[in-house]
Amino acid sequence: MPSPRFRNLDPAKQAAILDAASEEFATHEFEEASYNRVIERAGISKGAMYYYFDNKEDLYQTVLQRMFEQLAQYVAVDMEVDSAEAYWRRSERVYARMLRFFQLDRSAAGLARGLMRARERGQHADDAAERRERGREVTASELALGQRVGAVRHDLPQNLLVGLAMATTQGVYGWMAEQLRMLPESELEPVARALVRVYRRLLEPVAAGSEDASALLKAERHPSD
Repeated sequence: MPSPRFRNLDPAKQAAILDAASEEFATHEFEEASYNRVIERAGISKGAMYYYFDNKEDLYQTVLQRMFEQLAQYVAVDMEVDSAEAYWRRSERVYARMLRFFQLDRSAAGLARGLMRARERGQHADDAAERRERGREVTASELALGQRVGAVRHDLPQNLLVGLAMATTQGVYGWMAEQLRMLPESELEPVARALVRVYRRLLEPVAAGSEDASALLKAERHPSD
């Protein structure tokens, strides 16, 4: 993470450095990204840069952290969730905003693509594990809210629901990182609704009279003689 010297910089100077780094990492894989190009584009000296960040990995993780914070602020929806339908309507709005965020910010879209490819190669494993754990906490909180308002099923263990939701989200991010740039703006909301329908089919409570998944899981673990 950046040094106190960087955090004490004028916000405009911080933004200039991170904007330059975002563009570099968005257009080049991590290994090919150039520290010197970032320095040149940001208009600072090499010595100053090493006062601010330990190395290229440190700079890269700071850029990603800023991108995720900006994304979280952009997709935040101030909407009361007091029913299952309200829960899913809010989900659609969040997804539509997320798609729009990556369409509007090409650097963020490039960073997302690079991050997905790096994960496939097992790179940045320590930071990926930490980010995954934070994602697990957020997902668990969202699913618990869904259960309270009747939007999310109760017949599967919580850790299994979280794993299923996160795996689906990972697939969505992978698709989005590669395909979103070809999606016209008029399609953002329809695509957001379609993506949320995928989650609904996976996570909604089972219909009355349907087989209870928790009972099936127990039967698989303890088959009758």
